[in-house]
Amino acid sequence: MAQLYGRKWRVVAGAGGRQVEVTALRVAFKVEASHKPEPNGATIEIYNLSKDSRSRLSQDFERDLGAEFVEPVSATLEAGYDGAFPLIFQGKIARVWHRRDGPDWTTTLEADDGAHQLAAQRVQQAFGQGAQVEQVFRAVANKLGVGVGNALEQFKTGNFGRGISQFSEGIVVNGTGRDVLDQMMATAGLEYSVQNEALVVTRAGEPLPGQAVELAPETGLIGAPEPGEKGLLRCKALIRPGLGPARPVELRTDAVSGSYRVQRVVYSGDSHGNDWYADLDLQRA
Repeated sequence: MAQLYGRKWRVVAGAGGRQVEVTALRVAFKVEASHKPEPNGATIEIYNLSKDSRSRLSQDFERDLGAEFVEPVSATLEAGYDGAFPLIFQGKIARVWHRRDGPDWTTTLEADDGAHQLAAQRVQQAFGQGAQVEQVFRAVANKLGVGVGNALEQFKTGNFGRGISQFSEGIVVNGTGRDVLDQMMATAGLEYSVQNEALVVTRAGEPLPGQAVELAPETGLIGAPEPGEKGLLRCKALIRPGLGPARPVELRTDAVSGSYRVQRVVYSGDSHGNDWYADLDLQRA
């Protein structure tokens, strides 16, 4: 692993056994993710990849275009510090290009984590009388090609806004994946997003279960929180595990304290520069 001021990072990009792994070259990135159905995106720049690695990424990407049988070209990004090295992005590459500046080469990857499939893919299927909500949901998720994540666990709790655990008269789902999921989630009193190619589901307005990350000046909080739009609270922290969308955060400052949910996070980093931060929009839990 490469490290600078205790930093560690890893980028893996490509298809199948042809993937390129970067742990020492300079890497800069910006990842935007929120607990909403819209796609999360990442821009990753890798400096001075070898000619062979540049060619491999370009060939994999070109082969993937218009060829459904070819394995999609994926990208993963891990970043943090020694002993705290979270996955902050996993998705499919939408664009790759290389540019030369003097003796240096920069390879840029643009990728998203799968939520675009919800808007593009249509679902049309009928379920008979007594179909379980969980059964219907599993079929829809499989059709859309996204991981079910924690969705089934949330549906199994039976905590539905209208007390529904099955469709006694049966149901026909017909529409885009997003339309279908929106309706099912609303019926169940749940919210969802796609994170790293898998569904993340929470009860409306609540964070994911689990221990909250404490954010305080001594645990990586930078500066003081500030008011944001629509009642959100904005703050900046060093990159660390547990700051993804829908995660619980316990804020501890002289001015503001309390329990929050991460509504949006923007990771910005440069392995050989100053940036190595997570900008957070927090919603009161």
